[in-house]
Amino acid sequence: MTDRILKQSSLLIKSLEKRYQEAKESNDVTDLLQIPKEIQFWSEVEKKFQETGNKDLTKILDFYVTEIADDYKPFLRDTLIHLIAPARYVLSGFKSGAGLPKIGGCVKEVKALASRYDILYTPTHRSHLDSIEVAFGLKWLGLPVPRYAADKKVMATPGLASVLKSLGAYMVDRKRNRNILYLECLTQYSTMMLEAGIPTLVYPEGTRSRTGGILPIKTGILSTSVEAYKHTGSEVIVVPIVLSYENVPEDEEFCGKDKKSGFKDFFYKRKEVYMDLCEPIPVSRYIHEEDPTGSIGFEITQGWKKYRRILPNQLVARMIVESGGEVNTNELRNLIKETLLTKKGNYLIQDSNEILKRGLKILKQKKIISLENGNLKILDKNLIQYYANMCSDESSYS
Repeated sequence: MTDRILKQSSLLIKSLEKRYQEAKESNDVTDLLQIPKEIQFWSEVEKKFQETGNKDLTKILDFYVTEIADDYKPFLRDTLIHLIAPARYVLSGFKSGAGLPKIGGCVKEVKALASRYDILYTPTHRSHLDSIEVAFGLKWLGLPVPRYAADKKVMATPGLASVLKSLGAYMVDRKRNRNILYLECLTQYSTMMLEAGIPTLVYPEGTRSRTGGILPIKTGILSTSVEAYKHTGSEVIVVPIVLSYENVPEDEEFCGKDKKSGFKDFFYKRKEVYMDLCEPIPVSRYIHEEDPTGSIGFEITQGWKKYRRILPNQLVARMIVESGGEVNTNELRNLIKETLLTKKGNYLIQDSNEILKRGLKILKQKKIISLENGNLKILDKNLIQYYANMCSDESSYS
């Protein structure tokens, strides 16, 4: 490992300098503030090696671990949860579901296992709000709230960063995908938490879905559960969680509009959120397979598909897209009825009239469609496709 780091250090400096230039061009405030510190650090390490032939691996490890480590404070986390949920409820105008996600799925099964085994939560990733929603939901259920990875850019966002840190977030820089020492520090940090019995959360998709659909799982992320089981012999339970948003705060950003979501958006654009716990997966069931992480990843995806809540605006958007955008409300109602009869899914509502009414209302409010004399017109093709993808055959139906 040390020899590989020696060879990589000069390349790292060049890579960091290139990244800093890109940050200047894109005005990436996070990188502009932090990359110079890392360049200076590696330059000093390289200089010391040239002078003494010694490269202090402990110092390098300390640099990255200090950056990665969370600032977990149980009291502060619990206080924030108890304060923020009511604040969101008040700011929303006292709307139902504004403070906490609406919870369903295998709650009893997960509760029974969480008191006896180490837990790795694996949610879908749709928004920067995901970790907060999961933390609030689990706390409400009386389940252990996990430590989790948060992107470096999010951690640099004023306001949101302090919330995430107090909830137990540790920092991940996804652009360092070729820095072997950093990646090893990150993997070991997550693995050691599980080994110590600390519940952990990872996003198997690796990043927020910008299409609305489920992304292919990055099985390497799941290696922490397998390694923790191998090191301790203690069972690790993987709990897939599927989050369904009526309105994703970053939807316009994902659909190509020149708009970055700010702190206010995560308060005011958030509507109803649904959190469903999928069937728990014991790591021991797959530990002797040739590719245990691949098998666990497959089971996670199947759980997401089975338990994902299909909301009215998502289903209506899907029907409009499938009809080519030229459809009236009567035809749309019939398409919804046919879908309910022929395609299994975790539908929030089973009544086609109510689905049509609520779905159209939400899409009209967001100015995704217009409705005149019973005829629909698509106003934003990208946004309607985004919400339609949330209940596509590939990602939402069994």
